Amino acid sequence: MLCAFCNNTVYAMEFATYAILFKKVHNWNEATLAGIAQTAGDLMAAIAMQVIPVLIQTEYNPDEASCLRRFFHNLISEPYNLSIGLATWVIFHIGLCCPVLALAIVAQVFMGTTYVYASKWISDMNTFYSMGDSTVFLSIQVVCRNAEALGGAVAGIISVWLFTLDPLAPFFFAAALSGLIFLIYTVGFCSRLGFGDDIETAEQKRARRKGLRRVSSWAVDTRKSEMSSASAESKRSGEGGGQAQKQADFESPAKIAELGQVNSR
Repeated sequence: MLCAFCNNTVYAMEFATYAILFKKVHNWNEATLAGIAQTAGDLMAAIAMQVIPVLIQTEYNPDEASCLRRFFHNLISEPYNLSIGLATWVIFHIGLCCPVLALAIVAQVFMGTTYVYASKWISDMNTFYSMGDSTVFLSIQVVCRNAEALGGAVAGIISVWLFTLDPLAPFFFAAALSGLIFLIYTVGFCSRLGFGDDIETAEQKRARRKGLRRVSSWAVDTRKSEMSSASAESKRSGEGGGQAQKQADFESPAKIAELGQVNSR
């Protein structure tokens, strides 16, 4: 919920004030190019989500991986991928305050990429913690959508007001907010799960320590599917065995002799 609130708040603040920032601070009047730059980051993220899984090997074995690869894998996996997203919000909002126009534009472009990836990662976390229960998932999603709506409202109210105080104030505020949420989120998950295990293993260890029982609807559905498949296979095997037995009885020497006597009569 905090990540959803932060993601929408800081992006909406940038979206509402980037054009007048470029006009007043950098004297850049190319509104069309600024709009293209604003959209480019979103498109980059959409393309990257399709291309990166194809180009980069996704198979990972913690027993065979080096220490560096294990560290990098845990860093970019749930739940700490969202920590990276929050950290990039801090970096890019500070970058937007840079007096060099080219660097400010680069920061603006990559903000769109951060927003798209963070939104996906938030949804992935909601899916994981719903444990396969569609009702729980929808409840979490509703909370996040409400947090995003609140974030948009907050951004709309204070971003322009902060800009009237100082053109860079909205972006420093957004960087500070992102930094605060980053600390809360990262420290919270470090204390909950630690670092070094994937999220599923870490949650299982935590459940065992606390004497809790984690029941995943996915696991239940998988077991039901496997049982149904096994039952169907057993039924087919039984039918096949019965037919084979009938055929064997029919072709046995005794049966053939009996049929021969009947025919001779």
